[in-house]
Formats: sequence, C-alpha cells, structure tokens
Amino acid sequence: MMKRRGMLGIAIVVSGAVLCGCQADAGDTDAGSAKPDAAMPAAPDETVHCEGKPTLTTGVTSGSKALGAEGLINARLVDANPLPPTISTPSMPNPADWTVEFTDAKGEPVTDVELSAVCAYMPAHGHSGPPKKITAMDEPGRFKLDGLRFTMAGDWEVQFALTSPSISDSTAEAPNCKASGRPAAAGNELVIFRVCIPDL
Repeated sequence: MMKRRGMLGIAIVVSGAVLCGCQADAGDTDAGSAKPDAAMPAAPDETVHCEGKPTLTTGVTSGSKALGAEGLINARLVDANPLPPTISTPSMPNPADWTVEFTDAKGEPVTDVELSAVCAYMPAHGHSGPPKKITAMDEPGRFKLDGLRFTMAGDWEVQFALTSPSISDSTAEAPNCKASGRPAAAGNELVIFRVCIPDL
C-alpha cells in the first residue's frame, strides 16, 4: 500500500469489480464507467479507431473525471503526457505519465487517500500492468503515475483501488490488477478511467 508521504513503484496486483456510473460536472469529460469493460477484440485485419469513445482531457477543473463504486471519491485527470495516449512497446517505447487528483463528493481533496493498487488493464485480452513509479505530490490527494504502458490498440481501463479511512470502511477489490496466483488488491473504493488507444 502506498501513502501520500511516500513513493512506490507498485508491482502488478490491481482493479476491476463493480463501479458506479461516473457523474460529471457541467463541462467535464466523463471517462469513467460503472463496470469493467467487456469489449470484444478487433479482428486481426481491423484498424482500431477511437471515434465516439470518451476523449481524455486534463485540468484541475476540466480534466476527465471518474467516480468510485461507493460514490465517495472522485478521480480527476490533472495532467497526462502524451495526450492522447499511444501504443507503447519495447521497440516503440512511449509510456504515459499521469497526474491524478482524488477528492471527496464535495470536491475537497482526500488528504489521507492511499493507492492500494493501480494498473492499466485491457479487458479484451486480459493484459495488465502497473505504472513504473507512483509519487505522492505536495498537493493533498494528488499523485503522479510514471510509466503507464498501453501495449496495443484497443479499449483499456486505468484502474485504482483506493483506501481512505476518513471516507469509508467498505471494501472494494481490484481483481484485474492481481499478480498470477495472488489475491486481488483491495481498498475502500474502486475507480476506473476508460481509455481508447488507436492504431499508429
């Protein structure tokens, strides 16, 4: 588990269970979802396009937002590079760096939030992997994720299992970010951003 005052590169063990539908303020880009996606893989000769899919935006007030399963913690995409994210492979490395802020239902930073687990997960193929590094930033409730990798075109989810003792004592598991043979990482809240990665 990672706390705000520390820094940790989380090994794969993270997110999937039931999420509530994301609510967005006026002008928000809603990139969250009620449930992990069940998207079917594209045919081998089909080019992946992302028209009509949620488009990620960034900003302290206008960034894409997702709401947790219990409706208690919001996640806001404050910054992302590259934007939009692209395919990242060993031969063409282009990992994504995200800054995400977590607030309560009233929009106040969750000062005691901890990231129990984080991963990029592709529902159609079952690929998942953690960011290379997670850093708690000086701003309350804000974290920097370095090295998220989307390894092929298609629909992805960036899943967070969060813990905040001041917010909730409920349990939300993150089964898609578990290591092989190990139990799912759990927290109080589960938040998912949906991301479409187009073909190069």
